[in-house]
Amino acid sequence: MINLRVSAKATWFGVAAAVPFILLGSAMWMMATWSSDPVRRVELYGCADPLFHYLGGPLTHIVYMFTTDGLLKASDNWWALPMVDALFVAQWIIWAQLILLIGRLLNRIRISYAKNPLNFD
Repeated sequence: MINLRVSAKATWFGVAAAVPFILLGSAMWMMATWSSDPVRRVELYGCADPLFHYLGGPLTHIVYMFTTDGLLKASDNWWALPMVDALFVAQWIIWAQLILLIGRLLNRIRISYAKNPLNFD
């Protein structure tokens, strides 16, 4: 039987791997919010949004369900940024647990093959 328990090490690895992206994305998002230059604002939002969108999906896409038109505005930052950060960490924890589960499955297949190898002769 495959061990399906949640691994604390994989959870901490997921959190540790997600934190640099959260710090970078949140900093860019907040700098874009406080920027008075429209070009800088577009550039910073243009860097932060894909970072959360592509590296944190599909969980971070839940945030768009809470907006009326499916787009975030600067006035949504008070609730959207903490929610995106929490969902981003949760997604990376899920990925880390999934990678560990696949590793356990492959190890189980390897062990059962070593005990009873297929005989093609």
